[in-house]
Amino acid sequence: MSLSSCREILNFLEFVEKETEILNYEIEDWKVWSILRVPIIINLSDFPKVNGRNFFSIFVGIMRRIKDNLCYFPYFLGLTRILFFNKKSETWDIVTVTYSDGRRDIVNGKYKCIYFDDIIENTRELKYFIIENRGSYNGHLRPVYHKVDLYGEGMNLYLMVIRAKLLRDRLENMKKEISKQLNGLRNSEFHRERVAHTVAFLEKNFITIINDFFRRKELYKELLKKLGPKLLIVACTGGGLEAIAAAKELGIKTVEVQHGNIHPNHPGYMVGKHLSQYRRNFPYADCVLTYGHYWNNIFVANSFREEDELFATGNTRIDFWRRRQNIDYNEVHRKVSISSQSVLCASQVGFLRGILEIVSKQDIQVQFVIKMHPNCKRNDLRVWKKLERDYNGRVLIIGKDAVNLYRYILNSDFHASVYSTTHYEAIALGKPTAVMKLYGWENVVELVESGIAKLVDSPDDFVELILASINRNSEYQKWFQNTMEAINKYQEKDAIKKNAETMRKIIGIS
Repeated sequence: MSLSSCREILNFLEFVEKETEILNYEIEDWKVWSILRVPIIINLSDFPKVNGRNFFSIFVGIMRRIKDNLCYFPYFLGLTRILFFNKKSETWDIVTVTYSDGRRDIVNGKYKCIYFDDIIENTRELKYFIIENRGSYNGHLRPVYHKVDLYGEGMNLYLMVIRAKLLRDRLENMKKEISKQLNGLRNSEFHRERVAHTVAFLEKNFITIINDFFRRKELYKELLKKLGPKLLIVACTGGGLEAIAAAKELGIKTVEVQHGNIHPNHPGYMVGKHLSQYRRNFPYADCVLTYGHYWNNIFVANSFREEDELFATGNTRIDFWRRRQNIDYNEVHRKVSISSQSVLCASQVGFLRGILEIVSKQDIQVQFVIKMHPNCKRNDLRVWKKLERDYNGRVLIIGKDAVNLYRYILNSDFHASVYSTTHYEAIALGKPTAVMKLYGWENVVELVESGIAKLVDSPDDFVELILASINRNSEYQKWFQNTMEAINKYQEKDAIKKNAETMRKIIGIS
């Protein structure tokens, strides 16, 4: 999502919150708006959306769902065993909710989760129950570093046989009232189209969203009652609202670990200070483990989060690779690592074609290692693969589910992207990063203004950076020096130790 769209969506959300009575609507003490907020953000981030479904695509979708249900039946049985046959005396200290997307490294032949595995490894006295959802991948990555106790598909199948307890008439009336509140904003000069788009979205999806939230929340509640944890920790609040709500109703502490880049206009993270009085009624985690104090300051300045809810613990995977890799910063690799952005395929490929044409004509020996975004669409991947074929040997495409990403960054001369989290990760690994001036680059404007990152306006400018990195000239040396001075600005040192200590502190173990 670009900065401009992020800012526009956040402004729209705050406009609705301040100009309507929409925050008055509650179900079971949870603000209805807090349940709708994330689906609305996702929907608006795809706006305008092209509907291209036909009979064939619908048929394929149905057949795929049938196939999935058959494949995931063992997960359903696993959930049933826990709910009905698990001994009450068998309890866990911590329940984690993670995603297959998080399995980004291979260590000793096993896939390692970037969120929790290092924490689990270093708090062995605690008993963890691990729930894993697929995320954007087609399946779960195995073998795993720590055993998964329950896959989310089991919960999805279980939900098919659970009926919502909410009265449909009540939901229909609430939908009409909320639509009326939103329609009252149609005269707004800046938000007219978003109002219309949101009303249409809620007219179609309101009852499903609310019912699904409460059904899933009740299922999580039954599961957590059986497991009896002291703490629930999730990898992404937006994907774990129901689990957080269930835990809060049971008096279980809840924690979120930072997920990607956080900026002042992030509509998911930046729940404004004007909503502070409603925080008890929002299913958001009690606290957040962040990569560093830099991110804490963004939270405190722009959201209803307080300092005592934020723990600067660092990214354990960055810590792992810092310790594991013997880095020779003087080595010239003649490689550039590039992170793709999921919504910028055409412009990013076009930019790189311009670079490749120049380096080919000048016979500059350099390879571009391009990592696909986890949300990269199949058609976009074809476009990237064509680039790889057209410039055979100069381009290496790394799939979206590829592992050991940080090794590619460390084995390059510098990193480049538009507004990816990998900018900050490259800096934390001591690798200079460049910002391609494409749509949304303003998301990381602070990196450019501080002199840490290089802003690249054109393919010619990019090639100048390549030559500077190969020759290790004064421009590159200054760029590298700025990077090394900021190496701990965005990522805490000793992250593995700090995460483990914080986990013990939260659940009351000294």
